[in-house]
Amino acid sequence: MAQSAERVRIAHLLRRAGFGASKEELNEYLEVGFDAAVHRLVNYQSQPESQPEPIGPAPSDLVGLQLRWLERMLHTRRPLQEKMTLF
Repeated sequence: MAQSAERVRIAHLLRRAGFGASKEELNEYLEVGFDAAVHRLVNYQSQPESQPEPIGPAPSDLVGLQLRWLERMLHTRRPLQEKMTLF
């Protein structure tokens, strides 16, 4: 029961501080616990900056740039940084 409550708590944190999490990401954060998850999100510079594989050539249009940024937001190891950039 305690692990279920922790799962709900961390899932909520990841929705608020980022854009949600995949099952694998949620399990990764569950392994370290809530306090370490908060620390990892707030101190995002401790996480490697992920660069998703670009799809096709570099876009020169606004829509292409927006799609590339959306891809980055969804697959980043630094969700709080991307969410703050959005704001």
